[in-house]
Amino acid sequence: MSKLGGELFTLLNQSQIFELTPKEKKAQKDKKEKLEAEIKKLTAEVEEIKSNAIYKNAFEWRFEFPEVLGNDGEFVGFDLVIGNPPYIQLQSMGNDAEVLSHALYKTFARTGDIYSLFYERGNSILKNDGYLSFITSNKWMRADYGKIQESSFVNSLILCYKDFGMVLVFENATVLSNILMFKSKPTKALSSTNSRFI
Repeated sequence: MSKLGGELFTLLNQSQIFELTPKEKKAQKDKKEKLEAEIKKLTAEVEEIKSNAIYKNAFEWRFEFPEVLGNDGEFVGFDLVIGNPPYIQLQSMGNDAEVLSHALYKTFARTGDIYSLFYERGNSILKNDGYLSFITSNKWMRADYGKIQESSFVNSLILCYKDFGMVLVFENATVLSNILMFKSKPTKALSSTNSRFI
């Protein structure tokens, strides 16, 4: 910003031996307006940063949940993650899906749904022996991308899986749902007779 200010100062205070032609006057005026606009824009950005306006309504979880940090300030995780993630097909998300495809999610499948990524992220922020419970679409149990989703539960102990089948859980939604609850990093293997998780 100081460089632009210097350019503007020089432009306004330089002496001319000869009078400027109309073309040169217009070029000088245009340059002056451009420099003033750039300085104004940068000044506004600096003021926004100084006032932290970008963070005015932000949720800072480190202050709201200090118990997820260890004594050294390192993240140790949540005891419990509960949610109803959005149900959006990744292939319908355009550029957002492209960004997510590069975000190193192991469960990303272009034909999948964004709630798969929520399962993975939720699991990654749990403490050892933490619990996660989500209600989501049950489509992943029958779709090809569900095999990728299922593989993300390998190190988890499935405590509860309730598939609501053809029953609509939400009054204004046409999504068929399920509830899945698991415990992270179990000490014993899963034993179930009617689950695809075996």
